[in-house]
This record gives sequence, C-alpha cells and structure tokens, in this order.
Amino acid sequence: MYRTLRFSHFMSDDTTFDDDGEPVIPRGKRLAEEIMSRLSDAGLSAQRLDQHSFYGWGFDTDCGGVSYYNVLNALDGEAYLTVST
Repeated sequence: MYRTLRFSHFMSDDTTFDDDGEPVIPRGKRLAEEIMSRLSDAGLSAQRLDQHSFYGWGFDTDCGGVSYYNVLNALDGEAYLTVST
C-alpha cells in the first residue's frame, strides 16, 4: 500500500550539481532529515537516510512493529513523501 503526502511552498534548494550541471545529490535532504527528526521526537523509529535513485531521499520508519519505507521527492515549490508498507 502506498500513501503520498504533499508539502506545498517547499523552498529549500539543497541540490548539488556536477560540472555539467546535472544533479548529483537531489534536493530535499534537509526536509527529509527534519521529517525524520520530528518522527523520532514523536517516539517513532526513523533511520537510514539514503539517496533514493537520482530524484529523492529514502528512509525507514517503524510504528508499532510495522515497517515503512518512505521516499521524499522534492520539486520546485513542492515536495512529495510517499510511504509504503
């Protein structure tokens, strides 16, 4: 099962580019870290932040013994968090 949350007015651009102008590290890492921090503050396990392919960030969460994989995809002005079981 997949669920997607939309963040509007996402302004952070922490993308890193190579010498040819191609993205090497996609935007959204700071937002993914903030989401993970807030989940941890709420008592949920959030760990293992990794670059998810070339377009986003992935991390694992655990809630009540159920594991979830989350992918954050940040675009211009918006970000999408897809949660899957």
